[in-house]
Amino acid sequence: MRKKHIAKVLLPVIILSFVLPLSAYAAEGYSYENLDLAFWQRDEYKGEDLRRYQGFKFINDEENALSVEHSVQIWAEYDTEAPLLQFDVYQGTITGLPTAKETYKDINHLGDKEDYGFNSRSVQFSTSRPDSYYYHLHTLTNPDQYLQYIFPKDKEYEEDENSTLTAEKTTYAGYPAIIKKLIRETVSYNDEGEPRYSYTCRGNIYIYLTDLPMPTIDIANDIYEPEDSFDEQEFRDIAESIGKCYLPFELAFNYYASASESAAPGAAERYKEQLALVEEEMDEILKRYDNSISVNIEKTTKIYEENYVPGANDESEQPRSGNDESGILELIFGLIFNGSQNDYDRAGPGEAAVIGIAAILISILLGGAGGFIPPVPAAAAVPPVPASAPPAVNLGKWIRFD
Repeated sequence: MRKKHIAKVLLPVIILSFVLPLSAYAAEGYSYENLDLAFWQRDEYKGEDLRRYQGFKFINDEENALSVEHSVQIWAEYDTEAPLLQFDVYQGTITGLPTAKETYKDINHLGDKEDYGFNSRSVQFSTSRPDSYYYHLHTLTNPDQYLQYIFPKDKEYEEDENSTLTAEKTTYAGYPAIIKKLIRETVSYNDEGEPRYSYTCRGNIYIYLTDLPMPTIDIANDIYEPEDSFDEQEFRDIAESIGKCYLPFELAFNYYASASESAAPGAAERYKEQLALVEEEMDEILKRYDNSISVNIEKTTKIYEENYVPGANDESEQPRSGNDESGILELIFGLIFNGSQNDYDRAGPGEAAVIGIAAILISILLGGAGGFIPPVPAAAAVPPVPASAPPAVNLGKWIRFD
């Protein structure tokens, strides 16, 4: 009896430590990784205008700052009659960006012959395609996605006998990034057989803004290429493997070096000197803007329906208070002190989790209080029941709507 009395006193305190984190998580809203919710853009809901600009825009003539707006609508289903659950709007600025005007250098040095032939090098770094919201199709939405799904195609398409494509996973301006370089190095000859050495690097930096998350299902749709018909399990496997998704933006740079034998003797050596100089200049520029770029994003969230449970089509099947903290506590204390759940609606996912935790803690605290339990004879053992297949999901939820 003493052990049971102690359990009734301590158990609510212990369970509170589990309840509060669960409740805080629910308060954050619906997950962008939930494949059983609908993510699509509609213009209005019950008379409310939901239209927002999507993407980046220059906000000054110098083109060294961008405004950004990004929104995510979360619906119960892909159905015009379905309720809107949540509307997130992200707005902000990106400043300290590179511009061609600030970074461009073109340095030529004529040799002894004035008619043709020279040493040269140039660099340039700027923001690329700021007005395109959909260019994430060629970058995807995190570095690992790009390396796995896009880079092999880029390499096949862009490389030739004189070109090499590389991609490095890194961080830039404090965000996960890819630095991609297409390097072309050639030696050509004029009619007199004099060589001209040249090196060109065209590069991109794909910066994945973790302040601007994107729905996983949208990117899985972009990646998934079924060999035959749609396979739900294949789709889910891809969606669960691609990691978190973020809106990217892109910077572009290029640098060039060359030397010609007709300018002066020793073109090969002078070419190496020019290349070393231009690479040093490019590195200095990249480091400068790595430190200067600043991102400031603010998010507003509007919740229209709390604690919606996918698959519970009837309103009576939705939890009375879902993961509401007071509802869970009421349920727990009722279970502990009244020993019955008859007066409560059926538990939602959060409540079920807490009930499971409560059961484990009760078994620990009251272990042995119920008397001796004899062992089950081997002959009476029952083989385990195989896990059932996951429930069928309406494939319509993964059809893209324009």
